[in-house]
Amino acid sequence: MSIITLSEELTAGKFKVIKWAGMKGGDVGQPLFIPDAADKTIHVKGTFTGATAVIQGSNDLETKTPEYDTLHKTDLSDLSFTVKGIFFISENPNLIRPSVSGGDGSTSLDISICLK
Repeated sequence: MSIITLSEELTAGKFKVIKWAGMKGGDVGQPLFIPDAADKTIHVKGTFTGATAVIQGSNDLETKTPEYDTLHKTDLSDLSFTVKGIFFISENPNLIRPSVSGGDGSTSLDISICLK
């Protein structure tokens, strides 16, 4: 398992885009601490080859090992991707990260979040 570092891709006015690039099966993203941005949209794209990307959140700030739970779309279904997609995140946790499972050696997902 690798922890994929996040990078700031764009800042324009009130908007910011953060990206985790090249995620493979077993990878998790570096947690993003951004509780002050209530509007969050997640975009997942790339080569899945059987992989599943899940967007997770946590409010555990007192510990070095937060417990993460799956976040949800506005229809309250899990934010889980087996094909490319873009969805608004219902919850507003302190920490957000992507997690990828499955796939094969050609799996490579780019996951970005637009914040406002």
